[in-house]
Amino acid sequence: VTDNDVITLLTPAVERINADGCQNLTDASMTAVAANCPNLVELRIGSERVTDASIRAVTRHCPNLTALNICNCNEITDIGAENCPNLQWLMTLHCIKLTDASITAVADHCPNLMALTVAWCTKLTDASIAAVAAGCPNLRLLNLYGCTKLTKVSLAAIASNCPNLEYLRLRDCRFT
Repeated sequence: VTDNDVITLLTPAVERINADGCQNLTDASMTAVAANCPNLVELRIGSERVTDASIRAVTRHCPNLTALNICNCNEITDIGAENCPNLQWLMTLHCIKLTDASITAVADHCPNLMALTVAWCTKLTDASIAAVAAGCPNLRLLNLYGCTKLTKVSLAAIASNCPNLEYLRLRDCRFT
């Protein structure tokens, strides 16, 4: 699947796009999604060629976005959460450059978040996880698989602030 393949299919009626594993997609197709799909509620993208610019365009121009899955997008550092007040489900898997600032912004601007996966986002620290625990009272699922910089501070914040948590994944975390 190429950018042109995706771009030809985009209309305002499109509400869900699953392009997970479509490694040939670039910022061109994601920018086109932002421009042509204002009713988008779910986006799944998995391409190393997608950057912050296009993800931020999607979050800025798709106000109904409730689910965002950005896996193996190694250039992503910031998802633009300040534009996603309706976000309920965020999955970032192997986004190795994703920052604490980006996840803290999720905590600050996505009060309806129910599920967060930040598996193998190895730059994340206790600061962002504590912010999520404090800022996302509806959190039911938290997947921290492979977040190796976390300490027991994160666990304490989760225990104190996440009364609705039903699923917590801690595999390959090295809590100290």
